[in-house]
Amino acid sequence: MPELIDGYGRKIVKLRVSITDRCPLRCIYCNSEGISFLPREKILKLEEIIKIVKIFSRLGIKKIRITGGEPLSRKGLESLIEGIHKIGGIEDIGLTTNGQELERKAEELKKAGLNRINVSLDTLDPEKYRIITGGGILEKTLNGIREAVRAGLRPLKINAVIIRGINDDEIENLASFSLKNDFYIRFIEFMTYNFITHNGEESNRLKQRALLNTEIKDILKNTLARAIRVENRGHEELFLFNNGKAGIGFISPESAPFCSSCNKLRLTSWGELLECLYAENGLNLRDLLRNETDEEMIKNEIVNFVKAKCYSKYGRYNLNMKSIGG
Repeated sequence: MPELIDGYGRKIVKLRVSITDRCPLRCIYCNSEGISFLPREKILKLEEIIKIVKIFSRLGIKKIRITGGEPLSRKGLESLIEGIHKIGGIEDIGLTTNGQELERKAEELKKAGLNRINVSLDTLDPEKYRIITGGGILEKTLNGIREAVRAGLRPLKINAVIIRGINDDEIENLASFSLKNDFYIRFIEFMTYNFITHNGEESNRLKQRALLNTEIKDILKNTLARAIRVENRGHEELFLFNNGKAGIGFISPESAPFCSSCNKLRLTSWGELLECLYAENGLNLRDLLRNETDEEMIKNEIVNFVKAKCYSKYGRYNLNMKSIGG
């Protein structure tokens, strides 16, 4: 089987697939103000996504992560997961969600073939949650997490972004909540790109208030002293607890970039293949499919695209994180 290896020798084994540019929330760290959604005909159809994943599976991709927007808002999600699950070579299917609709969908997602789930949760305070998400209801996400656990979607990971003056007083509580329930929590640094938040604050000002993971690790130093640190995780610094059933991770694109170990590609909901969140140019797979391009030719286009993958982030600092999937 051919493999996807870029010009720096990095083997690509993961594909993040955004299936919608829509999300009902307006989180302060997402570019959600003034967005106009794409016409539906420009968004990849579910069968097109399955075709693309099938092509990537023949190029050595083994892990798929479904993102949005908010992927649970896409009709037919269960059938999409079922279709991907049937593709030979795909070993793991994950999904990242805000959790607002997870309670009623978790069991069906598991039955369709979903293996694991990541839930965005930046606070355990209902009012802060409403402010951070632009109107979200904390209890809905907590109920969704409980239902995901009941359905067997493990390991369950919590994604948290910490902003000074908003939720920086909850770092220890979030960690304790996760460890007590045998979850993994990952503290993710706010990424540099330009937009206006839903409450009118410029992202560059918000970034100045965002905590780096070096600060968070210092706050959690007593807790981390009890953990087993995992070596060579590439994109994530991980500390294990409870015999490996729980963990605290740090994803640090600003203070400790992990470009040298990058092993993933991104597919936008409109069918553009991106080598990096910050890449200026992508490969339009949607048009190749709709023009009935031969599969071998598409594979060659992908292989050549990956060979030109950049070594580190550059270029596009006004990307729409909400529609691209983070």
